[in-house]
Amino acid sequence: MKVDPPELFISSLETLTVPESSSPPVRANETHEADVISHEVQHREAMAAASGTKSSVITKEVLANCWLIGLEPAARTLQASTQCGMRYVEGPLERCLRTSQAHMRFPTLNIITYTDTMFSCKKSVRGFTCAQVFTDGYNFSRVYPMRAKGDAPHALMSFIHEVGVPKTLMSDLALEETRGEWAKIVKQYHIGQRTTEAKSPWQNRAEAEIHELKKLTRRVLKQSRAPAELWCFAIE
Repeated sequence: MKVDPPELFISSLETLTVPESSSPPVRANETHEADVISHEVQHREAMAAASGTKSSVITKEVLANCWLIGLEPAARTLQASTQCGMRYVEGPLERCLRTSQAHMRFPTLNIITYTDTMFSCKKSVRGFTCAQVFTDGYNFSRVYPMRAKGDAPHALMSFIHEVGVPKTLMSDLALEETRGEWAKIVKQYHIGQRTTEAKSPWQNRAEAEIHELKKLTRRVLKQSRAPAELWCFAIE
């Protein structure tokens, strides 16, 4: 599902020019490594869904008998309903199981969401020193200024509440983006966590997005003649 965020947090890459860099340009017929990883992730998820041994015991016949409806409405109901996050228990139940439906309370983003932390050389007037960036790598991004990189889990929760639950989340090997409170949120909302290889920042599309965000922020500050300490407002 494609989510259109508010204009204050959109960074459209379609209107930006490609900055000059020392790396060789990528031709139109060449494939970026991030694209290869995206295809591999989608292929693994499809294979895992196809080869899974566990399946729902609810059939259209069972549903039609319980709800006293026809087989055709029951089949359409099962097709339109999700069964993500189902819990399986072997043997007789001896205790009550808590519901685990946190991931069902927000929209699911059926895309690969890239994330990384952007650092600033100056502390903003609101005390922010960095920001967590979430992007799809094309024309959508959202930025959450932070006081420290340890606030990344709070940024992830804000992204889930305001935008949705990423189906697949790609980050680097930073501890604040793979362990601790971050890992608990990923597990609670059934997010597929993926990480890039060591010393391979180009595999994360958030790296290029951060470069563009910094360039646009400097442009806004220069045009408005605002001090650098207001970068948190400009980047939003």
